[in-house]
Amino acid sequence: MLIERQRLSHLDLTRVIALLFVLFIHSPITSEQPVVRFIKNFIGCGAVPVFFMLSGYLGARKMESPQSTLMVHVRDKARTLLIPFLFWNLLLLTLVMGVKLIGLDSVLRGNGGYFDVHPNLKSIICALFGIGRFPVAYQFWFLRDLMVVNVIGFIIQRYSPAIPLLAWLFFLLPFPIGYSFAFFFMGNQLHAILPSSKVISPISSGLYCLIWVILGIFHIQGKVAISSPILELGSAAFLFLLSSSLIYFSIFQKLSLLAGGTFMIYALHEPSQTVISKVWLKSGLPGYGSVLCFLIIPLTVYPACWFVYYVVKRYFPKLLPYATGGR
Repeated sequence: MLIERQRLSHLDLTRVIALLFVLFIHSPITSEQPVVRFIKNFIGCGAVPVFFMLSGYLGARKMESPQSTLMVHVRDKARTLLIPFLFWNLLLLTLVMGVKLIGLDSVLRGNGGYFDVHPNLKSIICALFGIGRFPVAYQFWFLRDLMVVNVIGFIIQRYSPAIPLLAWLFFLLPFPIGYSFAFFFMGNQLHAILPSSKVISPISSGLYCLIWVILGIFHIQGKVAISSPILELGSAAFLFLLSSSLIYFSIFQKLSLLAGGTFMIYALHEPSQTVISKVWLKSGLPGYGSVLCFLIIPLTVYPACWFVYYVVKRYFPKLLPYATGGR
């Protein structure tokens, strides 16, 4: 039981750290400085893939269980993924249409495709569900893909013969969601190799992380070429194994408790970072666009969004099933 709790804490810490890198890669601050490129374009490449891997890892046991039927699986994903997906997209779509109605969209138009929707049924449905485009809350392309991957992944795992190297085959598919499937099935395979009862050596994890950081430094300098999907996979493994090393320290065990707010932070972080960035720029404060600016915005938004989650959880608990899928 102690090992199981440690493994779950390790996975929670992976969520916490990976989400921080999601904030970094979505930061509106762009720079060619090596530190920014290392965080945003190297380690950050693994931030979203590791969430697909975690979904595949945690879903492997349910997929193998005879008690978990396809309908049970679909209902579970509708509750945890579809409901919050519709909640946030409907909320944002309502705000967008209201802003367009009063003619302020030209003033507020910025990052993302928030205002690329028109007052007709086809445009609204495409924006709501992300059909042929990003959803209106464009960061939720992740949830859209995750719903598709979970349902089709369940069918493949349960009803098709075992296919060797299936995850690697999905990397070759000529459409973007192929990578989503690939990392999901990587997580499935990882569960078979490294079940929750097995503890990773912190020394082994630390050595991998050290080597990957060194390779990243050479990669950013142009001395080592690391191509996709090895780049994304290697950085996803870095985030996963970094948590395996850090979870042995009490401060990171406490940090893993922040994982409950992951969904809320993911939903709120992008517009929050954009607003802070625009206020910083228009106010004329020094340092805009610097490495310090790049770091401060996500490191400010992260705890602020978690505080919103805490307030909602404490004072509006009935809202959580809709806003976070009950996570």
